[in-house]
Amino acid sequence: MRFGSLLVDFLLPIATDRDGFVDREISSSVAALQAQVKKSNESSKTVNSMGVLYARYGLYDKAAAQFDKVIKREEYAASLLNLGTITYRRGEKDKAIALFERARAKQPDNPLVLLALARANHDVENYYAARKYFGDLKRLDPGLAEQFAYLDLGEEAAKAADLSGAKEAVLWAE
Repeated sequence: MRFGSLLVDFLLPIATDRDGFVDREISSSVAALQAQVKKSNESSKTVNSMGVLYARYGLYDKAAAQFDKVIKREEYAASLLNLGTITYRRGEKDKAIALFERARAKQPDNPLVLLALARANHDVENYYAARKYFGDLKRLDPGLAEQFAYLDLGEEAAKAADLSGAKEAVLWAE
């Protein structure tokens, strides 16, 4: 038996237990949101809120299913942005940027969309696009832009952002 196999056998129950624990912890919030979803006739906003709840607790598969449900009905900017964020965190950067661009087409002045595009483009070393989106963000929401000032500086700032934790911050769109 290989070490990798033993490690997977050891970690899989831990991950499953964690997900079960999280499910139990948020069950009352899930039930309340499910009632809102039903009452709203599955409005995009309430289904998106269900996805955000799952995403905040790291239940990305469940979150993505909610965002996908909305996107199949309409190009809802918040769900496109949130699904893009999950996709990006999973390492599918080009697919994530495409989702962020679709969100931008729906809401070109949404600060969270502009931030997502600036961060993603910065991370893939497309600094020209990153600076453009970040410039738009600074104009629309200087306070939010200030929290992610490394995006204005290029490659050298990425190391500082890694140390400060700014690159790991996740913002979900309600």
